[in-house]
Amino acid sequence: MSHGAVDLVSLVIFLVTTILSGVLTWQIRNYAVAHGWATGPQSDRHIHTNPIPRFGGVAIYTTFTVALLALWGARDLLRLDFGNSITHLLPLLPPATMMFLVGLWDDCRGLPASVKLGFQVAAGVWLYEVGHGLQISTVLFGHGITGTLSLIGTVFWVLWITNSFNLIDGLDGLAAGAALFSLVTLFIVGVLHGNSESVMGCTLLAASIFGFLRYNFNPATIFLGDSGSLFLGFMLSAISLGGQQSKVPTLVAISVPMVAFGLPLVETVISIVRRLISGTPIFRPDRSHIHHRLLELGMSHRHAVILLYGVSGFCGLISLFLLYPRLTNFALIISVIGIVFIVGVQKLRYPEFLEIGRLARSTIDQNQVIIKNLQIRSTARLLQRARTANDVEEALHKLFPPIEFLGYEVTIDVPPEGGFGRLHMSFGNWSTVDNVPIWRLEFDLGVHEKMGTLTLFRTYGRRNIMPDANVLVGELVPALSSAVKHICLVNRENLVLQRSASLE
Repeated sequence: MSHGAVDLVSLVIFLVTTILSGVLTWQIRNYAVAHGWATGPQSDRHIHTNPIPRFGGVAIYTTFTVALLALWGARDLLRLDFGNSITHLLPLLPPATMMFLVGLWDDCRGLPASVKLGFQVAAGVWLYEVGHGLQISTVLFGHGITGTLSLIGTVFWVLWITNSFNLIDGLDGLAAGAALFSLVTLFIVGVLHGNSESVMGCTLLAASIFGFLRYNFNPATIFLGDSGSLFLGFMLSAISLGGQQSKVPTLVAISVPMVAFGLPLVETVISIVRRLISGTPIFRPDRSHIHHRLLELGMSHRHAVILLYGVSGFCGLISLFLLYPRLTNFALIISVIGIVFIVGVQKLRYPEFLEIGRLARSTIDQNQVIIKNLQIRSTARLLQRARTANDVEEALHKLFPPIEFLGYEVTIDVPPEGGFGRLHMSFGNWSTVDNVPIWRLEFDLGVHEKMGTLTLFRTYGRRNIMPDANVLVGELVPALSSAVKHICLVNRENLVLQRSASLE
């Protein structure tokens, strides 16, 4: 059969499968609505407000399975040569069916995350046992070690991809659309490398999604459900590993789908890191995914989906550069991905990553913090030797400009033995700062009872390096309290000491 005839047959298969998917989706949606199987929002994570059925996965799974079995049964009748693509795809159906049924049960009755994770591990092992697992070269490792590493790698890959597409299934058409963009990339790779299994798998799965997406795009009338997201995630992980069955370098066979699946994979990494930082259980659902953040930033539902479609398409496009595995290509792609990731996270303003950024800046600035802490400790030693108000003022005047405060104010109002003592000292020009917010730190002075206050002034929002507050509280305040108490006890007669200074 000529190459043109094969292309025509593939186009016919895609169109027929798309129509089948659309018809099944329409029927399943109507049947679910008629029987009251549509559900409204069950938590604050859900965006929709009206009851919508969650059985889109049934349409996609049924379409893909029927189309694959029909081609397998009719290949001799139609005298079509699909190579080994059909026979290589058939072993994927049993573990894929298991994932579909697990998701369907979760949609209907609910399942703990640990149970779903166990089935995903089983699906990864099953995929490896039927010969579709990750193939690690035996050049660096022995055959025994290679087999173990290949099995672990296959399970990890299935878990990562499957849960990634499950996580981004939060907006109308998002997970299905992202899967469609990834399949286009895998289809191109399969065509360029003559991998008939990947080409056929992508054709059937993309057509199954395409017909469903007509009813799933915003405003959706049917949802993918866990049955659909788990089935799609598993099939994408299996088809992407199918690239190793052709003469494709292992690095290319893995790196291309990793970049092509960029959006869901990055979403998974961000979600895990966020929850680890905040101390939240990894498998606890929340409302802080990328699509949720876009909505909170003011984007409409449809615009958020279209933007994320653009991200998926961009990831698929740049992944094709990895088909030519040169060092410059890898460096360029890693740089682009890194820049997009950093800018994207900054724009989304995740509080967890803002805290990481603060810690990173603190680490870089730690040398300046140490210098300021040493200055505070040195001033505390001077205060311990202070005998007069002039000694106290001289020590404090030398301290506060270097540690980036505008100034200070010390007010003491205690009745010492034999009379009344009042001490007021100030330094700085915070009162002359116009139209700039000023915040103040106030510390109580006194060893056993309050003797007065130390107030520090600083411009709000300044990026100058702050000293460690513990050093201020633990070193400076006690030393100043002791010095002031000594002065008040020595000067038993009534005194009013008014002292001030400025920065000039």
